[in-house]
Amino acid sequence: GLGRHVELEAGLRADVHRPVANAGPIGLAPKLTVRVMPPRTHLTLTGGVGRSWQYSQALAPAGPSIGPDLYVTDVWFLAADTVPALRADIATLGAERWIGSGWTVAANAFLRRVTGVAVPEPASGPLNNRRPIFVTATNAARGLELSLRRLVGRWTISAAYSLTRSELRDVSALYGIPFSYPSPEDRRRVWNLTAMVRLADAWRIGGAFTAARGAPFTRFQLGLAPCASDACPGSDTTALFIEGPGAERTAAYASLDLLADWTHQFGHARLGAYLQVRNLLNRTNAVTYTGTVAQCAPVPHRRVPVPGRPGVCDRFDRGVPLLPLVGVRVVF
Repeated sequence: GLGRHVELEAGLRADVHRPVANAGPIGLAPKLTVRVMPPRTHLTLTGGVGRSWQYSQALAPAGPSIGPDLYVTDVWFLAADTVPALRADIATLGAERWIGSGWTVAANAFLRRVTGVAVPEPASGPLNNRRPIFVTATNAARGLELSLRRLVGRWTISAAYSLTRSELRDVSALYGIPFSYPSPEDRRRVWNLTAMVRLADAWRIGGAFTAARGAPFTRFQLGLAPCASDACPGSDTTALFIEGPGAERTAAYASLDLLADWTHQFGHARLGAYLQVRNLLNRTNAVTYTGTVAQCAPVPHRRVPVPGRPGVCDRFDRGVPLLPLVGVRVVF
């Protein structure tokens, strides 16, 4: 504490290990945070800078992996002499103010730079064994979040809006040219709204709404898998050609979820039951890209025609449908 209105916290973590591709035998991770509470105000200001290291990371393959829709099962790498570690440097700045009985408003901004990110080769072209397993990229992200919350009382609510951008920068191992493109985690705008009401001592009802702009994806063309014999099934497909990295975006995502919760005390035990309804509006939310195929009949949201390419469609998996969930819990 620096007086009554300023708090300072500093720390240093040291990781000792064998040298990895982008770091020596010691990984230093310092941090510094400060909290300021100006007198005679309901305002709190915070700021911080820090570094962290991560020695394992997942690589999403360029195109589908083996099996139906198993492309989301990433390959995991452990940092070594040829595999980089992730080094993340982040700076944050925030302000929070109480504006009434139980109400608070806040704004938070961040900048983050991550080096040593393993990503698929960014250059477009045929998918063959000439492509390296990965190239090393740098991730630059920044964002702003605005929120309004009611934290106490018979009913509570939280509303938040985020405006962010996340980009990858790397150099093609095939052609030696630089690339800059949106990262798969890039979500330009996100809206979140949650609310909970206590109807009685035992009953609570709540809801949550989430919406986000589309996610970037890299288009790859599917075709018949090469086969060395005539006995191969003709329906087997594989990714043959990949286009520019992160050049396309999926449709927007939105989901409304509801909750009813009952709790009662029985002696030293507490019994509870709940009903959840996921995706109440039954939106398709087809935002998981599974490849591009020719001679395709369009299906709303699931098979989207590619502009300027007659008969060619981008395919997407359907998201979670309207899904009721019932559960019980016992707490001793």
